[in-house]
Amino acid sequence: MKVIDVSYSDIELFALKLIEKYSGSLKTVENVLVVGVASGGVPIAKAVFDKINKINVKYIALKCQRPSTKRKDTGIIGKLISSILKVLPKLLLNKLRVLEHNILSRNSSSGREVFELDHIDYNQFDFIFIIDDAVDSGYSLKSVREFVCSQSERPKVITSVYVTTQLEPVYKADFSFKQNVLVRFPWSKDAK
Repeated sequence: MKVIDVSYSDIELFALKLIEKYSGSLKTVENVLVVGVASGGVPIAKAVFDKINKINVKYIALKCQRPSTKRKDTGIIGKLISSILKVLPKLLLNKLRVLEHNILSRNSSSGREVFELDHIDYNQFDFIFIIDDAVDSGYSLKSVREFVCSQSERPKVITSVYVTTQLEPVYKADFSFKQNVLVRFPWSKDAK
């Protein structure tokens, strides 16, 4: 599987393409909510939030992650991994990224818990964008969408991601900018 590097200007292009695709819907609504799925979806959602040309647009973040992500990010092991990744050549980083993707794809489970980082009344919005960095298995985005829909009665909910890494995830976003590649974002631990 191919690994591509993404810049902040690529993320701005994603934001513009997403808004362009749903511009008809955005013209007919007054109140828009942009939800970033922490942590990778947050910078992407903020780019979308910054590009939406509406007065009544708000932003919040929700958290939903795999247990392996939590292990990677915490404690001395997380710091050690980060310092090792900084010195490895990109070719080896790409191979490690593909290996991690393959292992997580085989061991994916549906168990996800969604946490509000900011509390908001979802019913005050007519249109909600849920934005994440990637769909691998699809379980996280599905869980976040189900959570948001359970909190709201009337808005249109659109899910979007920068990349869908699997050909057949359990949940596909309504909008995916890239497909069947792995992405190294500027904030990734292995970004150079």
